[in-house]
Amino acid sequence: MNKLIRKILCILLLSIGIISILATLSTIPALSSVMNMLTNSGNYQDMGSEETLTLFNKSQSPNTTHKLILGDSVANQIYEYRDNEEYSVLTGNYAMTFVWQYLFAKNYLETNPQTTDIYLCTTADGFEQSFDTTLSYSYVVIPLAKSNNLEVLDEKHHKLLTNIFGSVFINEKVASFIGNSGLNSKLYLNAIKNFYETFPTKKEKVEKTDNPDFLLAETYIMKIYELCKEKNVNFHLLPNPKKDTSEIREYVKQLETKYLQSPLYSINPNYFDQIVFYPEDLFKDELHFKDEYLEKENKFEIIRKIQNSTGELQDLIE
Repeated sequence: MNKLIRKILCILLLSIGIISILATLSTIPALSSVMNMLTNSGNYQDMGSEETLTLFNKSQSPNTTHKLILGDSVANQIYEYRDNEEYSVLTGNYAMTFVWQYLFAKNYLETNPQTTDIYLCTTADGFEQSFDTTLSYSYVVIPLAKSNNLEVLDEKHHKLLTNIFGSVFINEKVASFIGNSGLNSKLYLNAIKNFYETFPTKKEKVEKTDNPDFLLAETYIMKIYELCKEKNVNFHLLPNPKKDTSEIREYVKQLETKYLQSPLYSINPNYFDQIVFYPEDLFKDELHFKDEYLEKENKFEIIRKIQNSTGELQDLIE
């Protein structure tokens, strides 16, 4: 029996040693692509963090524009490629959260002092957004660590991420070590996924119970608002279009009730009155327009309706 236990321990230690060596080798740039191919983990290395950091780097680039459009993936469908002499567009997706919208705004204002206006174009659902167990590590934690920006998390939000992913993993060196390797990302993200599939009540607690309504949105949208106020820049909070179904209309009414009690209301009291609803058959899911609908003229028509409902972005298109 003792010999069997010793053999098992030796096998475990050997396995841990091999995994540790592979994990370290996979972070070396010259070997990472080979390790990713051998372990079928290449997609994990670029899952979210590179997309986020591409926008982060763009936000640090000086230019001659005076206005910035920020937003989620719905805004990206509408405003993508609308960069012109007046506007820069830094639209990402829902998973990046308002944490990154704040950092994009902060960078842009620092490198473009000529800025007059920032527009945050967000889908109403985003106000209830919280950190989750599936995407937040790739889209929030890893890029924050790689860009040396983990300190942007206030105490409450640092604690929320710690509750989800573990304190040792909300650390610049550890998160970068994981993010710099497809293999390490695959091992860690699958471990997290398996843990919360095994313990679904813990998933519900950290994603919902520990995240009060509007907490993330209020914290970082208000940070953008205060930053703009400090810089004498106009800040505009604008709604994205919504699919027109009875269920979504009812959900929007529930969100509006919460919004009326939120400090966000003071930024745009008319936000929910400005939402433009579109027929259900124009959408490919609950939020996004069908790609085939977004031909040039249809996209322009969407923008025109937003211009009419909000009175904003009047010089984006004629």
